[in-house]
Amino acid sequence: MGIQLETELYRVNPEFEKLGLAIPEVTFRKDDKGDLYIEPNDFQELIDALFALVYTSGYKPDIFCVFERGGYELYSHFSDLYRNKLLGGIEIPKVLVDISAYGHNKKPGTVEMQDLSDVVKKLYGKHVLCLDDCVETGTSYDAYQKEKSKFGLNTLEEKLAVLLIKENERKVNPNFWVIQIKEQPWSWYPREYAGMTEEQIGFKNKSSRKYILPLIEQQRTGAPE
Repeated sequence: MGIQLETELYRVNPEFEKLGLAIPEVTFRKDDKGDLYIEPNDFQELIDALFALVYTSGYKPDIFCVFERGGYELYSHFSDLYRNKLLGGIEIPKVLVDISAYGHNKKPGTVEMQDLSDVVKKLYGKHVLCLDDCVETGTSYDAYQKEKSKFGLNTLEEKLAVLLIKENERKVNPNFWVIQIKEQPWSWYPREYAGMTEEQIGFKNKSSRKYILPLIEQQRTGAPE
């Protein structure tokens, strides 16, 4: 099950070359259904590359706005890097926004979002860096912006950073992104398991086959005595 996705099926943000940054090199695996799988090392490279893009741009956030679940690993990594004294030694707070506009079992375009009343108070008058893993249509971020505007508490500046964008018409164009996928697959990240079939978990990576599939078998047949 699965083939290697050739590099001509995606393109790297040209800003890396313009800014003299190293060019990200990642390999996506693609299963027979067309879903993409990102290996842990490649996922790490995407996050490091995104951080380099933001840092080199000179944008200095006062606070992170983290879209769950996609943006949390980005936040964790970004936060550690900013705290490193060699990169400034800055402690940057965060707010979490629980929002989703896609999923295997959801109607396309459906947006589920938490109440933003506390969020907008924390973002008011700040330089904000929003973090998410991917922008496909931009529906979730667009809905967040519209809902946030109802409170009349504006940020000083707000920018969006993501790992991947999809090649299609989008309501939102992120300020920072690493790779554009030139088709419309579902992307599975190393941390993701919810919603995966047993076959997909087996295809995912070596550790999933080694540790997770036996647990599924135990669950199906009953734990050994």
